[in-house]
Amino acid sequence: MDNREKLRKQFIKMADDAGLGTADLAAMLHSSVARVTAWKREEGRPGANPVPMWAIELLEFKIAAKRAANP
Repeated sequence: MDNREKLRKQFIKMADDAGLGTADLAAMLHSSVARVTAWKREEGRPGANPVPMWAIELLEFKIAAKRAANP
């Protein structure tokens, strides 16, 4: 498994663990639903795009902030 696939799986796991759907992710990351959907697609599938590192870092930050605000 290459790094892009590891990042994609990490992104999906973080979202699933936090109970976030695609629309929630798009809103949290100031992105479009279509872009987040492309990030979640397996590499090699039509319309797939690698998850950028900034998206994972921002998602980690926002999930932590959400948990801190709602313990």
